[in-house]
Amino acid sequence: MTHGGASLTIAVKDATEIWRDGRFRIAAGLLFLLLIAAVAGGVHNQSEIARQHADAQRAERDVWLDKGDMNPHAAAHYGAFVFKPVQPLSAFDPGLDPFVGVFVFLEAHKQQLARHRPIEDATPTRRLGQLTPASAALVLLPLLVVALTFSSFAGERDQGTLRPLLAMGITRRSLLAGKAMGAMLPLAAVIVPATVIGAAILLWNAPADPNAPIGLRAAGLGTVYLLHTLIWIGLGLTVSARSRTQGAALVVLLALWFANAFIMPSLAMAAAKWIDPAPSAIEFAASIQDEKDSWPSWDARVERVMQRFLDGEFESTMAPSNVEVVALIESEADETALYDRRFAELFARYRRQGDSFERAGVLAPTLAARSLSMAFAGTDEAHDREFAAAAARYRAAMLATLNGELASSGRFNTFDYTRGRDLWEKVPPFDYDVPAATWALRQASWSAGALAAWLIAVSIAAAWSVSSMRFD
Repeated sequence: MTHGGASLTIAVKDATEIWRDGRFRIAAGLLFLLLIAAVAGGVHNQSEIARQHADAQRAERDVWLDKGDMNPHAAAHYGAFVFKPVQPLSAFDPGLDPFVGVFVFLEAHKQQLARHRPIEDATPTRRLGQLTPASAALVLLPLLVVALTFSSFAGERDQGTLRPLLAMGITRRSLLAGKAMGAMLPLAAVIVPATVIGAAILLWNAPADPNAPIGLRAAGLGTVYLLHTLIWIGLGLTVSARSRTQGAALVVLLALWFANAFIMPSLAMAAAKWIDPAPSAIEFAASIQDEKDSWPSWDARVERVMQRFLDGEFESTMAPSNVEVVALIESEADETALYDRRFAELFARYRRQGDSFERAGVLAPTLAARSLSMAFAGTDEAHDREFAAAAARYRAAMLATLNGELASSGRFNTFDYTRGRDLWEKVPPFDYDVPAATWALRQASWSAGALAAWLIAVSIAAAWSVSSMRFD
């Protein structure tokens, strides 16, 4: 019998036996229902939140345009809200979205952190966690893989059929390939229909932004879940080949599963926060205010600008009545530079925490898969940081438009100068373009490398374990 024929025969035999086992059908059926329920619930929740954010952003734009006549700088103090767009694939992996703010208030002299974390409004049971397609794929599916693979070789050894099987001329490589395919086929009976139905549900609920990048990100998300499942199949076969009994293999695999699913995420995050502790929102705001308090007072700043006027630093066409406007614009520029620097420091710290969490993926494949899943779904720290940067750029452009109009008004008393809708329309609507899937992959490159390394490592380990496998 050829290598391929032997492998296929073993795969069909194992898959048939697994499918005939009523316990597997029950477990597979429950997992299938959980996956569909998680996808349907996630898509519905995502669609509702996306609609609310889009409606709020449109309403905020109308409020901005219809606020009537006022001084341009007063309009800057009036401020504007910008809302974080909800990513379509957050229906599959909400990631950090429940724990970070959903809108930023933009105003003069102050840059704000994103506000209103959805978890704050959650019910007590919701705070304990929710079933998502990502958690089902990364936690529940490996558990089913454990149930399918723990007896692959250990069971044959316990039943005394391993030696006769190899005595028939079947090579160990064919045996390994057959056992691997024998585990994949029953899983495919669950994964393929669930994927098709999940994709149909997602397409049926069209995203709020029809131009949202879904295709490559969805392909990346599916690839991550597939590789993670293959890694667990390799782990299951490796442990089964090295264990003397089925019971020992099951205990080891369950311990690995529990550590990956529940212990390592908490440990990795605790370690990341310990290595690079981040200030609370109150501490962060207080530290900025302390630095601003060390600056010259407003009267001192105006006096300095007036002295520069008298020294001929400014053009002669600028009347001394504009001294306070110059002081205002320079003060705004200093504050913007301060906030840019301090926010960059804060987000650099968040980035280091994320990097520490990612590096733990070399110890646990589920951590690497989780980081990649959030990256492709657009719900990780990098995407939150990118939205904050876009909001800061929009704020700077808004202030430049309003303060520039104030400076160029040429009025004797500039702060009595008012404008209306024609000026407000010069501030364009906030438009945030989600980065491409390739950008997301670059941000999580360490996790991608760790996941690939795990797949290679378990493949080599499985081949070595089977080649050196004992019969007793």
